[in-house]
Amino acid sequence: MKNNDYRVLPDDTFAPVVAEKVKEYAALGYSPERICTLLSFGKHYAAIFLLRIRTPGDELYVDYHQALALAQVEVDSKLNELAKDGDLDAIKAQAERGQERLEYELRQKYFGV
Repeated sequence: MKNNDYRVLPDDTFAPVVAEKVKEYAALGYSPERICTLLSFGKHYAAIFLLRIRTPGDELYVDYHQALALAQVEVDSKLNELAKDGDLDAIKAQAERGQERLEYELRQKYFGV
């Protein structure tokens, strides 16, 4: 095991610190590839990480997608507060985010992308 792969246990499972970092970086909107780079995994562990984070039901997949969703909820909540106060930019941003979310959900449903 290389020094930069300290976050990976000998049996190729990821240490708990990885799950926390995945949540942190996902909340910032980082892609799985960028997270892998930030965690400094070598090729072997990067391949395992990317496979697991893209496998529905896997712990890393669940952590990643939950963090993405929670971050979006926080943004939507803040925009909602601002919109209630009459902020026109927030109202516009809410509408745009709603449209983007609908498009994303339709792409997921029909194309799996």
